[in-house]
Amino acid sequence: MTGTSGPATEHFGALQTSYLSQGSGDHTRDEAGTAFTRTLGTWPFLTDVEVRASRRVGALVALGDSITDGFGEPTDQNRRRYPDLVARRLATAGVRLAVQNAGISGNRVLSDGALPFFGPKLLDRLDRDVLDQAGARVVILLERTNDIGVPPPPTPAEVIAGLQSVIARMRSAGLRVILTTQTPCRDFAIALHGTPAAIAARNEINEWIRTSGAADGVVDFHVVLRDPDDPDRLRPEFDSGDHLHPSAAGYAAMADAIDLSLLDDLPCP
Repeated sequence: MTGTSGPATEHFGALQTSYLSQGSGDHTRDEAGTAFTRTLGTWPFLTDVEVRASRRVGALVALGDSITDGFGEPTDQNRRRYPDLVARRLATAGVRLAVQNAGISGNRVLSDGALPFFGPKLLDRLDRDVLDQAGARVVILLERTNDIGVPPPPTPAEVIAGLQSVIARMRSAGLRVILTTQTPCRDFAIALHGTPAAIAARNEINEWIRTSGAADGVVDFHVVLRDPDDPDRLRPEFDSGDHLHPSAAGYAAMADAIDLSLLDDLPCP
């Protein structure tokens, strides 16, 4: 072998335990799990998971960064990611809509992640992670905090232009696009997310989201999670403690804030 294909792909923050066998060998027919003695907390090599279903079952793609990825979720609990909670609401309501989580911690709209496992920029991963997903009919888009929070940040106008491009590509593919405002952040200890400049940029972009009519619907996560005494800060009960990522109660409030009527009569791309 004269060359390599590069590092293996992986989802770095799986928040799930996976099990591996020791050494080589084919264990696909094993009925017991005794061969799988090693564990890891990432999903290596995984591209996506598709499940054969009735054509009447569409899919909602939750597109975003660590807040969509569920940062802060206890491993193997599946009780904090807001897309998981939306899926449970849909099941309870009898809505035949699968939920696909396309969140990548550290991801950005305009630039590749600051670290390799933060993934390629949204503009580059859109085809693979959304447009090529089986059954996709509607997208909830929550991404941009790492654009304004990681130096050197783009201008709000540049972020808005990137969002417009993403929305246009998804709508031209026949998808319904639900755009969300960015959640509040003040005093985050890492990078620039909670600085006065980032707050000003966040507010400018959020106001465009609320008023532009660029998407098919809007969910105002900023209003849902903000502190009434300081609208640029997370409410204490919705703060995980780092002032950027929501707590379990905060993620639940996000899931509850989504008007399920936005998901009625979805198009079939």
